[in-house]
Amino acid sequence: MACPVHAIKWVKRPRELKVRPLTEGYPKPVSVEEKENVYLAGVPSKKLFGGASYLILGGGKGKDKNMLIDTPDCDEALVQFLKERGGLEYIVFTHKDHIACHREWKQAFPDVQRVMHADDFPGEDTLEFEIKLQGSGDSSSGSSSSSSSSSSAPLVCSLPGWEEELQLIHGPGHTPGSIYIIYKDTYLFTGDSLHFSRVEGHLVGFRLQCWESWSRQQSSWRQLLLRPFPFLHVLPGHGEPHRFASIKEAHASLKACSKWAQKLPDGFTPMRRFRLWAMTRTTSKRRWLRWVVDNTVLPHGSKLAIPLYSQEEEGKEGGRKAFLDVSSSGAVVVMVGVVSLLVGVGVGLVAAGAAGGGGVRGRRGGGRR
Repeated sequence: MACPVHAIKWVKRPRELKVRPLTEGYPKPVSVEEKENVYLAGVPSKKLFGGASYLILGGGKGKDKNMLIDTPDCDEALVQFLKERGGLEYIVFTHKDHIACHREWKQAFPDVQRVMHADDFPGEDTLEFEIKLQGSGDSSSGSSSSSSSSSSAPLVCSLPGWEEELQLIHGPGHTPGSIYIIYKDTYLFTGDSLHFSRVEGHLVGFRLQCWESWSRQQSSWRQLLLRPFPFLHVLPGHGEPHRFASIKEAHASLKACSKWAQKLPDGFTPMRRFRLWAMTRTTSKRRWLRWVVDNTVLPHGSKLAIPLYSQEEEGKEGGRKAFLDVSSSGAVVVMVGVVSLLVGVGVGLVAAGAAGGGGVRGRRGGGRR
């Protein structure tokens, strides 16, 4: 439904889903057990590759303000729902590749203030954003300046009216301007920087979809532990959310994540190459073509992070090593085959040219005689 590369899709859509709107039931509470004001805002948007977005309802100093964290599609029913509850004060974007719907939401709520870190402003499309977080040293509020400085300590700030319950933390790695958002020392909104893995049994990051720097991503996780920042819920844009039993357990999971990340090589994945890989690998039924794009389109460090779907190999180091050995040998076979083909074509062209040339000279010679 929300995956543009069709990695997840209905083989046959159930009849009950055909007769009711997909947006029915949204916003949905992120926790049924806890009566809190944090919701999954809407259906994951196809424009964000199925990314999730969240709604904080009735927050801020007067407990009457609303905030979106990233954005779902600007659905008419959701817009009306928010207008009946006071509208929107802020839209906070965790990073630059989750901004696809910002114009529609600004048109629906002209007074809303859009927030993103200055390091993630890609171009003219976002120049009109009202708040651009800047710098990486401790600060007490957002800034409208578009400049940015770098330091070992992350930017930690809040937004006017939300100082008592909201923290924005600069956490580069997935992108230069990625941020974490902590609400009420309980909810950690992570964008695409952190999510839970049932296979590993702890929090992990996206090495395959790391657009900036894997080492910088790990540094951001260490900064979360140094303060340390308290949280129980991890609510990602992509990946699985999770609720920990205690803050101690959450921090232990983050420490395990840092240790796990060191097993993967540093580097990043160019987004355009990832899109080509994803579109080819998930839509093609030809195994040889998927094999080729695994070994030629992705950088080596990114290739090592391709998930394993075999139940025997999933999460096992031995299975991962076997997979990589096969992939590496496959890359050699493919390259040797391509070189052999090119050499063969070249030899054939040379031979054909020589034969053709001899025939012409013979005819010309015969004519002159």
